[in-house]
Amino acid sequence: MKTMLYQSPGPKARPDGSYGWKIFDDGDVEAALKAGWSKTPRKAIEAASKPVVEKPKRGRPRKRARTEDGQFQADDPATTDVNEAWKE
Repeated sequence: MKTMLYQSPGPKARPDGSYGWKIFDDGDVEAALKAGWSKTPRKAIEAASKPVVEKPKRGRPRKRARTEDGQFQADDPATTDVNEAWKE
């Protein structure tokens, strides 16, 4: 048996967007769905219109070191193994 799947954008137009279609063998359907194909044109268009959300970076964000006056601390060029401009 064969299954028709949809992907957006594509050459076919509808009021809410465009899509393309392709017929897959049943053994290839799961891999195609994981690769971004959808079961309906509406789901394909919705998936293409969703904004890509960046994942937050792991770990703590680094913070700039400050002097007692609140100014940014400069790095001391004499110490090559330590960067005093950043807190640990």
